[in-house]
Amino acid sequence: MARSAAHALAALKVALSRKPSPAGAVAAEAAKEVEAHGLIDETPVLVAAFTKLCEPKRDPGCTGRSAIVAALHALDHWAPEVFEAGLHVVQIDGDPRFPNNDSGARVRGACAQAHAHFNRPDALDVCGEMLADSEIAARIGAARGLGDSGHIDATAVLHYKLALASDDGEVLAACHDALFALHRERATAFAIKQLALDDQRADAAALALGSNRAIEARDELVAWCTRDPRRARAVGYLALALLRDDRANAVLEKIVDDGSSLDAAAAKEALATFR
Repeated sequence: MARSAAHALAALKVALSRKPSPAGAVAAEAAKEVEAHGLIDETPVLVAAFTKLCEPKRDPGCTGRSAIVAALHALDHWAPEVFEAGLHVVQIDGDPRFPNNDSGARVRGACAQAHAHFNRPDALDVCGEMLADSEIAARIGAARGLGDSGHIDATAVLHYKLALASDDGEVLAACHDALFALHRERATAFAIKQLALDDQRADAAALALGSNRAIEARDELVAWCTRDPRRARAVGYLALALLRDDRANAVLEKIVDDGSSLDAAAAKEALATFR
């Protein structure tokens, strides 16, 4: 075992033996070392640590639990004590009256995604339920899990979520990316149709087409930018740049040269993303 890993694991054991001392940061370091060195034999230590970190005041911010979930996922090691228990982790770090103060959402979302990664029989159920979680991070993890599942039937849940048009843009984008992971051709056609909508679903669709390099949708993206300059400046030009396509870049360069000051600035910024 590498000296750094041995030291990190020893420090973790000491930190967990102190009550009620926080140990999340120490656990995160140990998890990263175990993952980096492929120490599959040390995963029981991480599993035990996850359970201890669920005690009050042990892991503010869920730093340790998030790292443990990531390490076990990367090492391809299924641990129900982590991935099943993690679906229910709640860690309110800020004012509970405000949204997105639950750092446990990252753990919940990652555990839902792990169910898909490990092809658990209840993966679609877990991810489908998590897609209705109150926190954005959990819903993003659920959408990614549906995309990772490899089950083409999962597209029905994703289409339903996008039809609601009532979620955060990041969640909608994750839903589109999941559709691309499951069936690229159908996802491209669906995203192009979404461009006709006058809400954030169109923005998410444009970014998904760009980030998934759907060059076949280039003309539709250009037409969309022409129809709605405001949306073009917000996300359309970036979507074109994400295609990493010479013809799309030529359109952006022309806007830089001949467009209004606002359009030129936005197009120049988009081009700078990859230059």
